[in-house]
Amino acid sequence: MMNNRLTVLMYGSNMTYLAVLLTLVTGFAFDLSLALGVAGGVTYIIPVLLTLNIKSKQATYFVSVLAITLTIIGFIFSPAGGELWKVLANRSLAIFAVISVAIVIIMIKNKNEALRIQNEQLQLQTEKALTASKAKSRFLSAMSHEFKTPLNIIIGFTDLLKFSSSLNSSEQENLEHISDASHSLLRMVDGAISYANVQDDELAQKKIPTYIIPLVTSLINSKQALLEKKKINLLTDFSVNDEAVVLTEPSLLTEILTTILINAVQYTPDLGQVTVSIEQSPESTLRVSITDSGEGIPEESQQEVFKPFSRLRWENSSKSGLGLGLAKAKLLCDLLTINIDYSCGQKGTTFWLEIPISES
Repeated sequence: MMNNRLTVLMYGSNMTYLAVLLTLVTGFAFDLSLALGVAGGVTYIIPVLLTLNIKSKQATYFVSVLAITLTIIGFIFSPAGGELWKVLANRSLAIFAVISVAIVIIMIKNKNEALRIQNEQLQLQTEKALTASKAKSRFLSAMSHEFKTPLNIIIGFTDLLKFSSSLNSSEQENLEHISDASHSLLRMVDGAISYANVQDDELAQKKIPTYIIPLVTSLINSKQALLEKKKINLLTDFSVNDEAVVLTEPSLLTEILTTILINAVQYTPDLGQVTVSIEQSPESTLRVSITDSGEGIPEESQQEVFKPFSRLRWENSSKSGLGLGLAKAKLLCDLLTINIDYSCGQKGTTFWLEIPISES
């Protein structure tokens, strides 16, 4: 493919050189055979214009000098075309036109060269950023995998110790704390591995027609224990019928919605309220929104919402996490061509997804 492209470019360049040569020879022959006055000099503008298709600026310089030289020679050897002062004026104008066209072409080539260099630098920077991002993802994934083995050992031995009859109630309670902390850390490690896999595009996705209301209802039902634990009042507002179908990958969409719903519950105070709504939106999409009644996202943190490792002011709180949930959700949405966004009020936050509707 690359060799074919080079062949085409070389062929095109050779044809341009040939066209320049032919127009110079033809113009000169025309100039020497007829008393054309200004026209004899104007013909030399054509080969100068043709050098626009030649990358080299030296080619434009050379052809311009040659065109000016031929214009002067044509004045000396071509038949008279009228009064001397008129012929001189015409030839001078022809030379001025050649120089002007050459300057414009050189300026265009300079701009093209600057743009090419800028594009090359941008491409190089993009490649470096992608390489650094992939290296970071591989490091994150490798480190996370290394953490899993000792964590699983800790969890395994902790579970075994729970069955020991020699532990008193205080020791059993301490054991529960160790178990809870280990499971929490393991979830964060699994999240880091999953995020790294998404960054490396290791998740295969196949979009299929999916009934959205059963999917969302099933997700809500699976989180009833979490809702009851915090006494969260969950409301639903579905303004589409049960047959509404979207085109997506169900497991990945469930993962995205799970992240948003858990965040909404986690950052809503006890006895608060979370609302899940589904409605028709413009451009053949369905909007699934999840609104909480929490404190909202501080204005200074709103630019960090979808960035990895951003805890949105919860870094020093008791809430565990690496700040990868929404960053991963955004990556998954990009894979599924789903638009994800949010809005904040004085109280609470709404995250929504705009999911393409299936036409089948």
